[in-house]
Amino acid sequence: MMGTAVSTTSLRLDRNQVFGIWLGAVGVVCFSFTLPATKFAVHEFHPVLVAAGRTVLAFPLAAGFLLLAGGAKPPTTALKKIAILVFGNVVGFPLFTAFALVYGSSANAAVILGLMPLATAVMASFRGGEQPSRAFWACAVGGALAVMTFSVARNGLQLPAPGDVFTLLAVITGSLGYAEGAALTREHGAIRSISWGIVFGMPIALTACIVTSLVTHQQYGSIAVSGATGFLYVALVSSFLAFIPWNIGLAKGGVARVSQVQLLQRLLTLIWAALLLGERISAWAAVVSLIVLLFVFGAARAKPPRTERADR
Repeated sequence: MMGTAVSTTSLRLDRNQVFGIWLGAVGVVCFSFTLPATKFAVHEFHPVLVAAGRTVLAFPLAAGFLLLAGGAKPPTTALKKIAILVFGNVVGFPLFTAFALVYGSSANAAVILGLMPLATAVMASFRGGEQPSRAFWACAVGGALAVMTFSVARNGLQLPAPGDVFTLLAVITGSLGYAEGAALTREHGAIRSISWGIVFGMPIALTACIVTSLVTHQQYGSIAVSGATGFLYVALVSSFLAFIPWNIGLAKGGVARVSQVQLLQRLLTLIWAALLLGERISAWAAVVSLIVLLFVFGAARAKPPRTERADR
């Protein structure tokens, strides 16, 4: 009887975990517009300029917060995590997704980005010491397999296209940045952690913008409203505002658990791609969405992850 009681209690989510999942869902909804917005932006601007320019445009928000709230200078112990965050979320993910959308559609990129939840859980296990249960891993792998099965059924067994390779690189760098951002958030708060990443990434981004403009000699006399709006969205929302609920959610609910909510991001992106870009969605997307929902629910209800060591 006692063993049963303990087992049942372990499956219950405390308020922090539930709050974390809901905040993660808010972040996912915001992030789900990122690929369509980036697709609009790369129609008007060079992909490197889109990737780097989003950080340049987000810089005033980040710097302003640090000046008003204090903490402009991070402690020495946080510098390694900030460097990894910059590499993953400020440089790697924006750059690779921008090039992925030059060579492919946002719908195809969204399919491969369905691996992000599993990759983030792996990064959290490696970087932060989280050790989810077998039930969690079963749900995480199941959700990833559902996404990849849909990809194969939709695109066939073909050699990876350049866009797919860039998207896979975005998965690796983005998941690393997510895991490190959650660790920083637990120690220093969400907005401060995000702001440090943008401020420290600013010199790299500004240099990339200047060099790209000089090399490409691209003229921007007439820019479509959709391209400018997409650029502003990825700069202000995808690069800064969306990370506030997302990082808090990861920190409160556990990186491994909350990251599974990302499985819904791919499905939402497909919807926005159809509505905003006119990309076609097959009936299988609805079926996969139901399957993914079940796996997300299962991962959220799995035994809470254990942490055996501090974040490195």
